[in-house]
Amino acid sequence: SWSKLKMAVSVQFGGHSNPGNKYHGLNQDAYLSTVYLNKQRSDATDEGIYIFGVFDGHNLLGEIAAKIASQQFQQFFENTAQSHWDKNEKIHLSESLMQEAFAYVNSKIKEFYTKVPEQYKFPAEGSRQTHSKGKIAAKLEMDTFRLLKEDGDAYYVKLNQKRVVDFGTTAVVAVMAGGKLLMGSVGDSKGILCKQRGQDLIPDVVSIIHNVKNPDEGMS
Repeated sequence: SWSKLKMAVSVQFGGHSNPGNKYHGLNQDAYLSTVYLNKQRSDATDEGIYIFGVFDGHNLLGEIAAKIASQQFQQFFENTAQSHWDKNEKIHLSESLMQEAFAYVNSKIKEFYTKVPEQYKFPAEGSRQTHSKGKIAAKLEMDTFRLLKEDGDAYYVKLNQKRVVDFGTTAVVAVMAGGKLLMGSVGDSKGILCKQRGQDLIPDVVSIIHNVKNPDEGMS
């Protein structure tokens, strides 16, 4: 859908997600695509902020970590924009603002670690959700794990299975305000900027991949 925000550029946005194969069809992705307007100044040309994000959760509770990231990034940038507008200021996008946003969201995910649910359902080994003619043909079979706290660590256990409670999410976040675009990322999800050349779109990966294959991520 086209937004009604009057900016130097027109923006069309949306999102779609499919479950991967790693967790038997469990979708641990989340995305964020929204625009927040200053309703008190609808005639202004820069009184709004676009907020986009892609989040790929991992491990047990990864889908919740991704959802928290999506919600908290949106809240952070909407609150930041509103605080500027309340003081009749324009939004100033900066690297330090993006760093503050990532630190804030990381703290919210760490908060959740202290209050994870007593029980957690996760796809059973070998189970997959399948579709036929646009409808669910077979649902995921779920194993129920219970929480065990031991020597300061937390685990989910079921029969002979014992899995440490260790979760997180990647994040690629882009915000646009006043005709300027700012992007930040963590993890191995890619941020891609496409440049139009004639009828073609030329992709350019503008994020840095954070994984063990990146020598800059190594510890000496």
